Parts: sequence; C-alpha cells; structure tokens
Amino acid sequence: MRICIVSGIFPPDIGGPATYLLNICKKISDSGHKISVITFGDEYIDFPFPVQKFSRKIPPFIRLLLAFIKIIKLRKEIDIIFTLGGPWDSGIPGLLAKIILGKPMVTKVTGDIAWERARIKHLIDDGIEEFQIRRYSIEVEFFRWIQDFVVKKADRVVVPSNYLKSIVEGWGIPSHKIDIIYNAIKEEDFTIFISQAEARRELGINGKINKLILVVARLAPWKGIDMLIKILPRLNKEIRLIVVGDGLDIQRLKDLAQTIGVEKRVMFIGRIPYNRIGVYLKAADVFALPSSYEGMPHTILEAMIAGIPIVATNIGGIPELIEHGREGLLFESEDSSGLEESVSRLLEDSAMALKFIESAKEKVKQFNGNIQGEKILGILDSVANNGKRK
Repeated sequence: MRICIVSGIFPPDIGGPATYLLNICKKISDSGHKISVITFGDEYIDFPFPVQKFSRKIPPFIRLLLAFIKIIKLRKEIDIIFTLGGPWDSGIPGLLAKIILGKPMVTKVTGDIAWERARIKHLIDDGIEEFQIRRYSIEVEFFRWIQDFVVKKADRVVVPSNYLKSIVEGWGIPSHKIDIIYNAIKEEDFTIFISQAEARRELGINGKINKLILVVARLAPWKGIDMLIKILPRLNKEIRLIVVGDGLDIQRLKDLAQTIGVEKRVMFIGRIPYNRIGVYLKAADVFALPSSYEGMPHTILEAMIAGIPIVATNIGGIPELIEHGREGLLFESEDSSGLEESVSRLLEDSAMALKFIESAKEKVKQFNGNIQGEKILGILDSVANNGKRK
C-alpha cells in the first residue's frame, strides 16, 4: 500500500500529534508499506522515509498550494491520502487532491481546530462545549465551515477518544464513519533509568528544592497553567513549578508569576527536544494538567510511562486515561481549590502516589504503538481497497 500522509506538524516539532504521527509512520514503514510525508516547518532531520517540508515562513495560501502540487506530483505513488493536524494546513490540500485524483482519504481529528483558533485569536471566550451550539462572527463561522466540510468529505474519520467522537458526530458525521483509535506511545522513549536526584542534577535543579510540580503543554489559554501559578502561594514555599512548553501565553504567565510574587518558584523551560522530556518527568514529584479542554492528551501517557503521579481535570478524553482514585486524581475544570487539594495530597501521601503509578503503568499498555499502528493500517487498507463506509 502506498500512503501519502499530509500533516500540519511533524518532528522535530514537539507535541502529542507530532509524536503520535512519527510512531505511526515508523510502524507503517516497518510493515513494508511505502509512505510519503508532506508537512510544514523549518527544522529538518533525517527519517527512513521521504519527508517534504514547506517552511511556515511562506505565506499560508502559497504554502498550501505547494503542498497540493506535491501531492499531485506523487499521484502515481499514492493509493490513499491520510491527513492529520487540522482542516486548513492538511485538510484542504488533501481534500483537493482527493477530488482531482479520485484517491480515497482518511482524516484524523485531534480536536476542534476552529474553536482552538478562535480562542487563540481572542475572537471568543466560550469553552468548547458552548462553541458547538452557538454562532459567532463571519470569520469564526467560515473557519468552522471549512473544518466541517473537510471532515464530511473524508471517507473515514479517526478520533483518539470517545469524547472527540461525540464532538465530531455533532458536526454531522455519521457514527459508522468514525473510528476510535487511542493515541500510541513508545514505552522505551519514557523509561528513564536514572534516579530522581540524578535527573535533577542533570537538569541543574537546586538540590535544596523539596518538591517539583511539572506541566508539559502548549502555552494556550485553555491549558490552565495560570491556575498552577496561582496556587503556589498556598503551598509549601519549597515547592517549585516547572513549565515545559512554549506558546502565545508565555508572557502573560510570566507576568502573572511576577505579579503574585512567585516568579522565583516558577521555572519556564520553554520548548525542549522530545527526547529530553523524560528527564524532566523523572525529576518531578507530580505531573499536573489543569486544562479546561483536552481531546486525548499525549503528555499524560508520557507521565504514566515515566512513573510520575498525575493530577488532571475531569474533562474531555482525560477520564478515558485516568480513573479518579485509581491511576491518578481528577478535579473539576476551573476548580482552583480542587487542584490545590489534589496536588497537596499526592505530594504528602507517597503510598497513594505509588499506588497510582503502578496502576497507570498497567493501564498505559493499552496504548502500545504496535497495537494502535495495526488498527490504523487496517483502516487505511480497508478504505484503499474500496472498503469505505457510506
């Protein structure tokens, strides 16, 4: 089978979608199938399969046009198109190529990109649930229309959680066209054979620091990192917060830390190479993800493998990963007191933390990259051989 993968993000970019896609590409390639990746970015590394990147410095319309032209040039080497990463950067060139070449297309939806875009551009303040039922400006509605159109035209749609399946069904996609395939992760990438003390020394973290809370996330408004900063004054003064990731919210969060007097207790690490995340996980005492929206967070899978107890919000796809009181502690979205209480409990109760770690390591086996890769291959093969569902 010859597969053309079109994605808005790909390593060395960091983030769950990039990590997921690399694992899937390796699985597909190792299974003897031919793949060609078309993506966007400005950093290049070698892969055992062809990857065509178009710079994000190129104006969006031209960038998409170049991606579309590249797919057309590959037409004799394509049996199926697989798009990931959003309706605009991957969906449009993929769909145009599908229409012109008559090739089948499978798309993976990792979230409501129209809502994310509107939030980032400060066009709306509503949460994702409200977004599904309300109407907005022409700009917001236009981007939502593009998203719905691209997804509806796909032959099959893959989502990483039951939660996202319910969202996509609300766009008018029949349930039988939607396949739930959980995110895949390679256990060896986050199995770090060093002690916590060694990890902290490697990262240059002061040995006098008592406890570390870690969050790894894109710095977007819905990630709730401001909540973590705000609870620091109510926690023991030796507790520090490490924020790994970058995004448009970075300056606002730094200003907040300074305003409430905890700037010396918050370490903003910024963007780091993917292969370094495991060291930060090993150095931490608690992993926290206080988002108000998550489809299926890859970072929680990473924390589960690394053996760090988890505190997260009871929203989106998170409860499909973490059962409250079994693999970690969940609290309600926007509940600052619930976050503080959960973090404090895990920092103080080592027996509870150890129990969660052991349960999480067992749970995460369900997200094995080989298993999820086989499921993706099965769908692609079915659609490529005219097994698409109407």
